[in-house]
Amino acid sequence: VLNLLPIPVLDGGHICMSLYEILTKRRLKTQTMERLILPFMVLIVMFFVYVTFQDIFRIFSHYL
Repeated sequence: VLNLLPIPVLDGGHICMSLYEILTKRRLKTQTMERLILPFMVLIVMFFVYVTFQDIFRIFSHYL
């Protein structure tokens, strides 16, 4: 389910971009796709790092 969210990095984002190209009958420029994908990729990586650290701190807080 998470993978189908309409975020450009995920599969749902690729589906949305493909639908846009089908409806407008124009391809998105490579530069436009890079500008869409890069910030969301950084946000997703930061989110997963945050969640990982939260899990680690939660595990170690039981031992302190």
